Amino acid sequence: MLAARPESRYPYFYPRDAACASGLLAYLSTSGLSIADDAYGLLKTIAGFVLEVVRDDGYIGQRYALSGEEKSIYKQEDNNAHGLITLSNYLLTAEKRKEDIRDIDKVLLSICH
Repeated sequence: MLAARPESRYPYFYPRDAACASGLLAYLSTSGLSIADDAYGLLKTIAGFVLEVVRDDGYIGQRYALSGEEKSIYKQEDNNAHGLITLSNYLLTAEKRKEDIRDIDKVLLSICH
């Protein structure tokens, strides 16, 4: 999930945007709509990206390149909370859908930092 198209000026992943989108995707994933599975796939992918970029100390930066390289301009502590929101939405949605969670221990440890 990028803030803009890859060829544009801001082809970055922002944890703030992902947290917001994860709430909508969680809702859609558990709806009876035909896009529920697609929405869940997107939520799972976004959570996987967050899981890959979170540091061992729990820090999550302001923005990332698609490669996972941190490209933060500003120091914003609320990005840790945004990452937690995304991971929590994924966990709660997976539970509601009765889906297996790959790397559940890693996800839970990331949330506990």
